[in-house]
Amino acid sequence: MHFAFDKRAFFGYWTGPEGRSMETAAAEAAAGQDDDPLASLEDVGRRLPALIRRVRGDLAQVDPERVRARLADAEAAQRRAEARAATAEAAAREAIEESEAAWEAAEAARRTQEEAEQHAAAADERAESAELAKSAAQRDRDERISVARAEAERQVSQVRTDADAEIARVGVGSRRAGGAGRAA
Repeated sequence: MHFAFDKRAFFGYWTGPEGRSMETAAAEAAAGQDDDPLASLEDVGRRLPALIRRVRGDLAQVDPERVRARLADAEAAQRRAEARAATAEAAAREAIEESEAAWEAAEAARRTQEEAEQHAAAADERAESAELAKSAAQRDRDERISVARAEAERQVSQVRTDADAEIARVGVGSRRAGGAGRAA
């Protein structure tokens, strides 16, 4: 259906009270009342005010000022949406940069941790080697002390034996000398 008003045109379909399109209703009415043109004209006359009200309502919807206002609202909404999209895009870029920086920091921390673990393992090995060296040194010291103590005890024992022998020899000689002096 096409209605032309002034320099504007409107294309549309209206439904009648029974839910049928006006064209369908008009065609049915024309088909059923081909015999009586006056009845058809009366039917169109009855429906004409309702059609005019609907057309006026539809024309009010396509009023240039309303259309401009709706277009302006739509353009403003589009600009707001574009601004929100740009803001969201910037936030997404920032989040990506932050996540990349966090990933790099995590990688650096992981490498540092691996290096620290390697250093700790090397330090543990050195400590274990030092502990083994200490134990070996203590065993060597203890062995040397034992050998020195045994040698010292042997020497002390030898000196005592020698001293006892000398005392005995001197004591026997002095007894002999003392006995000879007594005897004389």
